[in-house]
Amino acid sequence: MFSTEVPRNAVRKLVPTGTAEPIVSGSLKSTDYVRVCADSENTVAIYISDLSVNVTDSIPLYAKDVVTYEGLSDASLLYCITDTAGQYLRIEVR
Repeated sequence: MFSTEVPRNAVRKLVPTGTAEPIVSGSLKSTDYVRVCADSENTVAIYISDLSVNVTDSIPLYAKDVVTYEGLSDASLLYCITDTAGQYLRIEVR
């Protein structure tokens, strides 16, 4: 499900290049949703998916794009990657 609402109580994360990482460290249980926003100052796309995420076949998120995952039990199941250093995500888990 896509949403245009920027996360209110979001945690900022530097998106890795080269090897995908979970969007959160450790297990972070979700009872409602996980909302992810590409930082407004990003200059290239970031990619979010499961462990198979990559910069060629995954859906891109550009600056200010927001995606909400409902029914996801653990935010650490989502991974992120980008091909240019200095890109950030904002993550809200409820």
